[in-house]
Amino acid sequence: MKFRASAPIWIKKRVWDFKQRKVQTNRLGTPEDMIRFLVGRLDGSAWLLDLGCGAGHLLAGLRRARWAGHYIGIDISEKAIQTARLLNDDNAEFVVSSIETFPSPSRKVNAVTFVESLYYVSECLVPSVLTRCREALLPGGQIHARMWNLAEHYAYVKQLIQFNGGSCQCICGTIWSI
Repeated sequence: MKFRASAPIWIKKRVWDFKQRKVQTNRLGTPEDMIRFLVGRLDGSAWLLDLGCGAGHLLAGLRRARWAGHYIGIDISEKAIQTARLLNDDNAEFVVSSIETFPSPSRKVNAVTFVESLYYVSECLVPSVLTRCREALLPGGQIHARMWNLAEHYAYVKQLIQFNGGSCQCICGTIWSI
């Protein structure tokens, strides 16, 4: 297990706040395959919960693609959330929280996303995080996780498959849906 997943939450928070202060955020930072994938599956009134949202890259990409739904972004870094709020999107809300302890959304959502963020959760906590995600979903809702390196993150893909009773849909080789 990598340190990024096993580190205590307070260390993760400090590391991400530091990275957000030092790194110029790139609004084009979300991979286009994820944006196209979501826009093709979410209608304009859908609600999306993005766990590990960073500085709001997914939201910015979805808005560029003309998606008008409601967005809830959760990130451990207060600095990242401050940057995301600069998008000034009236149909978005942002919360500072770890993925492991994210608060339940104000209403059920159509989809939950992890864009290169699930592998920051300790493997032993993934089932409980996925259970909380499923509880946040409307009937028919889905959980989508993008992981760029299958070999490096196979243990997380395996967790998704096991959580969903042995099935998991792979799209484009990087996006996993349950």
